Amino acid sequence: MICGGAARLRSSPFSLSSRGRTPARTLAFINMVSAMSALTASSLDEAVATTRTAVEIAGPLQSSRYRRYVKDFLRTVVELHPRDARVNPENSR
Repeated sequence: MICGGAARLRSSPFSLSSRGRTPARTLAFINMVSAMSALTASSLDEAVATTRTAVEIAGPLQSSRYRRYVKDFLRTVVELHPRDARVNPENSR
């Protein structure tokens, strides 16, 4: 669904290299909030890259609040960019 390169993981507000100083759960939340902010500011590439980082950092995190943030992001990205192939692969055909 949401695509992007590995290089984008390093460009997010709080990348994987930040893990030693801040708990993964906190980093995942911060990245999801940052991703939603980028999305609402019409910066789809930044939003996708930041979300990918949050998902990578979160790993097996089972927080219902975190899952809600991801669901909200997915719903919003589809609402704002329904025809973009980065959001919906069916549009790349």
